Amino acid sequence: MKNLCLILFTLVFVLSCKNDANSFGDHVDYAIQSTEKGKILLRFKPEIGSKTSTMMRFEINPEGILPNLDSELIADFNMRVASVEDSVNICHVDFQRFRMTTNIMGAKVKYDSQSDENSLPATLTSELEKFLGKKAIMQVDTLAQVRSVKIDEEEKVENNTNFEMDGQFISFPVEAMGVGDSWVVNKKVSSIGDVGIKYTVDKISDEEVVIQVDSGENQNDARLIKGQYLMDRKSGFIKRGDLNVKDSAKKLTINLSLESTIE
Repeated sequence: MKNLCLILFTLVFVLSCKNDANSFGDHVDYAIQSTEKGKILLRFKPEIGSKTSTMMRFEINPEGILPNLDSELIADFNMRVASVEDSVNICHVDFQRFRMTTNIMGAKVKYDSQSDENSLPATLTSELEKFLGKKAIMQVDTLAQVRSVKIDEEEKVENNTNFEMDGQFISFPVEAMGVGDSWVVNKKVSSIGDVGIKYTVDKISDEEVVIQVDSGENQNDARLIKGQYLMDRKSGFIKRGDLNVKDSAKKLTINLSLESTIE
């Protein structure tokens, strides 16, 4: 009986410490490091040459007067960290495939960049195809903020974080964060405008960090944001993510999900 009590006490103690950043291994090569105060510094510092293969899915669901315009876009792309210049990561992006489904005049139309049988008008597919086979370069700093995007020498400086272009990143705070700590980042979402998104550290393990997403402070009550991200501690990349933005005033819902394999 005494031994059983000792085992139970040990299990309770271990489980209660699972979110204590100081209880983790001392991984000096990790981007997301533990601090002496039991918190973590969220940073984007992948190794040069590291790669990710990502599938990103957008779902746009308008309601009200346009109930039949639900659309889905799936983008498959690879990203490679080519170099680091002045603490800024130079990432090369290669779009592999685009798939889109939408409704036009009550009829469902589809597009697949890897198929010859497409029913989507060329005026719509041309916007997608201009990315295929092109060299895209993103400059991302250690706080995972996208500094600029360049596609075939045409540079677009990102003065404001763009939801569509950098959905695979979370802008990190400067200060260390522990479980329960939060920060707010402004995002620009097409058809909705500026959105304040609140991120909260939910769980910390030796290999990963779970971050919950919610509506930011002072947001319009008609706009609800919910989601969750799973971060890789070694690189700072997002491994999985889901984000739902529902604007009841504009009768519009946007869902973003992504899944990445890190090499």
